[in-house]
Amino acid sequence: ECQPAEEGKALREGRALCEKCDIFGFRGLTTLRMRLEESGENLPGYPTKAGARHLLVADEPIAMRKTATEEEKQIAYTFLKLMLSKEGSASYISGFSVRKDAMEEEFQEYKTLAETFGREYNMPVPDREKDIPFFEELIGKSTPKKAFPSSLQSVFDEEIGEYLDGRIDAAALSDHLQNRFWLYLEEQK
Repeated sequence: ECQPAEEGKALREGRALCEKCDIFGFRGLTTLRMRLEESGENLPGYPTKAGARHLLVADEPIAMRKTATEEEKQIAYTFLKLMLSKEGSASYISGFSVRKDAMEEEFQEYKTLAETFGREYNMPVPDREKDIPFFEELIGKSTPKKAFPSSLQSVFDEEIGEYLDGRIDAAALSDHLQNRFWLYLEEQK
């Protein structure tokens, strides 16, 4: 198991095959790009039929359903309109904006901070000619991850823990997961 804070140490020492890397802004993006350049590591992503892919995960869950009242549709439209506006995008302090103009401003703000306080706070100075194409490549090779209900994640974690501890075999793991997921789906009806 490789903790993200190890920044590749476990990979280089042969204690891990892969590492999870979360990128929440330009500081993380620049740090990762620089690390990869220095170490010669690469980002293969998760293997899929369409080739290796990275995961895009929203940091807040988004609830969706098949039916909605007209009032709910109007509320959703208003919310999206606000979040995609320049003001809404500027108020979002974590992650990357979907607006190119706002993202460019975020980049410039981070660059100014890094140039001013970089040495004191260990902030790498970004390089627009390298970081933006690196980010675009990450996005281009990414797939959105659908939200997995936390209650199901808890079931999975519990059952896989028993399997990894040797308390149950693969067949029992499969049966337990099928039964508990079926129960969960029945409770949702």
